Amino acid sequence: MNFIIEYFFPDYVNGVPSLQIMIFSLIPLSISYILSAKLQAKKSSLVGYSGLIRISSLIILIIILEHSLIGLSFAVLISSLMYLTTLIFIFKYEKTAKI
Repeated sequence: MNFIIEYFFPDYVNGVPSLQIMIFSLIPLSISYILSAKLQAKKSSLVGYSGLIRISSLIILIIILEHSLIGLSFAVLISSLMYLTTLIFIFKYEKTAKI
């Protein structure tokens, strides 16, 4: 993969490690979109809170980790993991509370 990028896009070789980190954020984002759709189908009013947590955590992590592309990639990965855990807690809470 790195050979293809070096050959066709030599200016973007420095971004390959950060792209590899950001690819891992696709897994929690895919799961969180499924959970978010299930919660919206139940007409849950708590889904908006998870979005607020994702946006605020991403902004805080970007401020803390903005020293390089890898830091920004880790900020995206950590915020997507926080978004997923928030949705899991909301999903578990809604199952037990039966609102």
